[in-house]
Parts: sequence; C-alpha cells; structure tokens
Amino acid sequence: MLDEHEDKRAEAHRKALNDEEAHYNAIKRVFGSDEGTSILEWLLTELCGYWRGSLVTERELGRFELGRTIFNQVCMADIEIAHNLLDRRRRQAEAVRNEERKRIDKLRE
Repeated sequence: MLDEHEDKRAEAHRKALNDEEAHYNAIKRVFGSDEGTSILEWLLTELCGYWRGSLVTERELGRFELGRTIFNQVCMADIEIAHNLLDRRRRQAEAVRNEERKRIDKLRE
C-alpha cells in the first residue's frame, strides 16, 4: 500500500494531469470553431507576427515566441485546428498567387 506521503504525491500528480486535460479542452473549445480559427489566425498574424519572414528586434522575437507557444498549445490540444489554420493560409496564398498571375497575363496582352 501507498503511505500517506506517496498517496498525496499520487493525488497531486493526478490533479496535474486533470488540469492539463482541462487546459487543452479549453483551447479546443475556444479555437475549434471557424470563428475560433479566424481569431487564432488574427492572434498569430497581427498580434504576434508569427508568419513574418524575419525578426529584427528583440520585441519582434518575443512576439514570435508568444505566437509559437500559442501555436504549439493549439497543436497539442487538437492538431486538426492547426491543420485547418494552415490549410486556410495555404488557400489564401494560392489565391494571391493566382491573382498576381492574372494581373501579369493582362499586362502581357
């Protein structure tokens, strides 16, 4: 049998696991919808500069690190949220490229 000290440690460990699960479930609830994914994209893009190509200042690096932490937490909570976000960004990039191609083709005519 576990002594009292080991029992308290086991209970504390169980509580920590339950808290972690609740944390990830909360992230899924917040960012799991289409609206939540839009908010996540805004946070990462506008607030954190997560998708920016270069980091110049320490402040930008700090914002990037915050974005990376948020993105990692979302991935741990539900990888499908991250997949949806990345797929959304891919479609946006493709649309921009296609529009640019059309513009260039019109200039060539």
